[in-house]
Amino acid sequence: MHTHAILLVSFFFLLSSGCNATAPVGPGCSDLGTSAAALRVAAVLNAADGLSIGAARLASDLESVCAAMATDLGVTIPTPASGELAVEATCGALATEIEATLRGSLPSGSALVLIVEPPSCSIEVNAAARCAGRCDASIEGDAEVTCEGRLTGECTAQCTGECRIEGTITCASECRGTCNGNCSGSCTGGCDGTCSVVDSSGNCVGACDGTCTGSCSASCTGTCEGTCVSNIEGMCSGTCAGSCTIEMEAPRCEGESNVMANASCQASCDAELRADAECTEPQLTVTSSPPADLSVGSLADLAGTLQRNWPRFLAATARLEGTAVAGRALVNAVTELEGAVSEVGAQAVACLTVAGESSVEAVTTLSASVDVSVSVSASASVEGG
Repeated sequence: MHTHAILLVSFFFLLSSGCNATAPVGPGCSDLGTSAAALRVAAVLNAADGLSIGAARLASDLESVCAAMATDLGVTIPTPASGELAVEATCGALATEIEATLRGSLPSGSALVLIVEPPSCSIEVNAAARCAGRCDASIEGDAEVTCEGRLTGECTAQCTGECRIEGTITCASECRGTCNGNCSGSCTGGCDGTCSVVDSSGNCVGACDGTCTGSCSASCTGTCEGTCVSNIEGMCSGTCAGSCTIEMEAPRCEGESNVMANASCQASCDAELRADAECTEPQLTVTSSPPADLSVGSLADLAGTLQRNWPRFLAATARLEGTAVAGRALVNAVTELEGAVSEVGAQAVACLTVAGESSVEAVTTLSASVDVSVSVSASASVEGG
């Protein structure tokens, strides 16, 4: 799966050419000149370095979520086999346990239903503009960035859309965090009243007829610790997600963003930013169809760990998917630059060689993580047997 041998050969080549052998960017690789081609190479090298670090971090994030669910279900975290990533071993074992639980405990023909909105990932618009401006010599100052999704940011005028306020506040709408009040959806945590589904640890993982003291999958009326989200047309004292009558401060783009720069700069900036994208953890309701009793035994444990951890799992998967797409585009950009920047010098080509191979390695890690996340998602959809 990995290309350590190939990388080792390239490292020796870089040592002889003056480049740093420990990272794509370092002494010798970060001082390539100020020509237009050199600026593009420098941006791609920085992006490749960040992609390698980000891929490992994102794979570790997903592995930790899978480990939390596996532990809840009594699964021993396996040691990875030779050539296997930790995320593949842990999430693979989790998928096997989820499928076995559903096939063995759900009535024949029944299946879990996970009601959830897809997570929303955003990047900093100003950071993308600055990145492209540094990379593309034809741009004076920052590049232009267009957002095909939804802009969010601070709006000191009239906001139309969602108003998101973080902290511990009185909330009468959706609470993305911990609700201490009446919950119109599923309550995960404590329920001062009657809970429709309780896991084996005594935690509520269903509807709470009373006061919920945990996460709420829908509207919370009471105190919210986290983010209170409400639809608004007026002043917003938090983050506006929608439109503002003046230019937003610190804008972020949820969805696709287009940077007006050359192709290699677009690819390098997208890869640099996607690994650090912010992805929301969506609210979740766990039920079944046809209805089955999820409040007993292994089904209660499964419903409970999904309620607590599935939003994190989806957010981690969304970051991985977006970064994998950006990483593949970066690999293509590195390959194209290797054949087009000979005027920068042999040292630049040598640095690009290692950057390309480290990017392939990173994309391999990202793709493997995405693949095993798909297996976990599929395991939660099997029918009882």
